[in-house]
Amino acid sequence: LGPCWFLISILLLLALVLPALALESLLCYYCPLQPKGKPCTNTTSQCLPDQRCSSSVGRYGSIHVLSAQGCLDKELCGSHEIVSYQGVKYNVSHTCCCRDKCNNEPKFDTSLKKLLGMIWPCVRLPNRCAGRRGLFGKIRGQ
Repeated sequence: LGPCWFLISILLLLALVLPALALESLLCYYCPLQPKGKPCTNTTSQCLPDQRCSSSVGRYGSIHVLSAQGCLDKELCGSHEIVSYQGVKYNVSHTCCCRDKCNNEPKFDTSLKKLLGMIWPCVRLPNRCAGRRGLFGKIRGQ
């Protein structure tokens, strides 16, 4: 049973693991909801197969005071929600993109660059994000 059992075990493991690896999932920057400009490590998060990378902005009135990055439900992309952070309510808007590490906070806050940076990958790679959805629960309810 020795060598044959080992070979069968390896083949069985590959049969179970390879389909899971074939599912495309994005690698996105993750940073919890926190004050804008606060340093964040370059932590990455492997999204679920149905998730998109997201950059979220929290505003108090018209002032951008909070930021977050991570994975987000497809249904929440482009949406706004009220989030309580340290006892204060903020209007948080979510912007999604669909390629690995595309949600890094831009160095230059030019609207055109942001728009092209977030939309162009989806246009070029429509199947990469088709049907993606996920959770950004780490910023909700904080």
